[in-house]
Amino acid sequence: MLKPKGDLIRRLREQKCLSQEDLAKKAGFSVRTIQRAEAGEPAKPNTLKCISDVLNVPPEDLIDGPEMIPSELIIDPEGIPQFAKVVCDYLQEAGVSPAIIWVTAAGICTDLASVLGKNTVFAQQLVAEVDDYLCPPCDADFEYLSESDD
Repeated sequence: MLKPKGDLIRRLREQKCLSQEDLAKKAGFSVRTIQRAEAGEPAKPNTLKCISDVLNVPPEDLIDGPEMIPSELIIDPEGIPQFAKVVCDYLQEAGVSPAIIWVTAAGICTDLASVLGKNTVFAQQLVAEVDDYLCPPCDADFEYLSESDD
C-alpha cells in the first residue's frame, strides 16, 4: 500500500472539472476509494495508477514520500523485482526484521503481477528472484557440510 498525495489528487480532479463520482467511474473504482485517496489514506499501486491515467499525470506524482516508484517499475513486469529490492533495502535500513521484509517483498511481487494480469507462476518467479536477493546462496555453508562428511 502507498500513501497518496490526497490534496494533489483533489486539485487535479477539480482542474479537470471532475466530481469524485466522475473520477471514480473513469478510474473504475468506487466513490469511497476516491474519497480515501483524496484523504491520503493508503492505496494499492493499481488504484493510484488508474487514477493517474484519468488525471493524465505519472503515477509517481501521486505518491507521498520519497521518490519511491518510477512509472516504468509499475508498468514493466521486468521492473517488479527491482522495485521489490528497493523496498527491501529501504526496510533493512529502517531496521525491519528479515521475515517481515521477505513477506512484504513477496506481497509486492504477487500484487503487482496480479495488477499486470500475470499468472501465479510469473508471481512465483518474481518472488524467487527477490528471495535470491534477500538470501543469496552461501558457498561457505556448502563447504562446511562437505568437510563434515569426511
